[in-house]
Order: sequence, then C-alpha cells, then structure tokens
Amino acid sequence: DNKGTHEESILSKEDHLKTYDDWKKIADYRTEEFYTCHKQFIDEDKWMQAVDICGAEHRNNYVLFRDGIDERSNLNYEDRQSLLKYWDEQFDITIKKIRKLIDENEMKKRPNRVD
Repeated sequence: DNKGTHEESILSKEDHLKTYDDWKKIADYRTEEFYTCHKQFIDEDKWMQAVDICGAEHRNNYVLFRDGIDERSNLNYEDRQSLLKYWDEQFDITIKKIRKLIDENEMKKRPNRVD
C-alpha cells in the first residue's frame, strides 16, 4: 500500500505547485486522520479526550490548509473558496460518522440504557 507515501509526496510539495486536486486530496487525507484519531479513542472508550486531542490537531491542519490555499497557492478565488467549502463539508460528514461511532459504542457497552 503506497497510499501513505503518495499523500506524503503531495503534502511535501510546495503550496504554489499544488493543484486543485492535490488540495482536495489533502482535505480528504486530513479528514481521514481526524476520523481515525477519534476512532482510536472511541474504541478505548475515551471519546471525551478525542474531542480535545483530535479536534486541536484538526484545527491546526485546517489553519495550514487555509493559509496554504489563501497565501501561497496559485489558485483563483473561486477554486480557493470551493476548497475551503469542501473541507467544511468533509468535516461535517466526518462529525456525523464519529457521532454514529460513539452512539454504537455506547449501545454496546450499555445495551439497556434509556435516553
């Protein structure tokens, strides 16, 4: 599986050389990292810590993504806005998947719980 090395090569590419698709792949990669980070904590029943740890890491990655696009990329305004919107959409989808994981985990651990 050389996916990791492919992502790393995109991440290490200078921002002004990254294409629109490169930036999209970075958003996907960072979102996948965010999900995986949460999943590890949820599997250990420590999801409250995931919110702080994974959330902080994801916010830092967002700042790098946003600044790279806004300050250093060669993309036009519409493409930059589209990529920032794409990041937000992926984040929203991932949050829903994470909530579902937490709920499933709670049901497994506390099957007779009543909300």
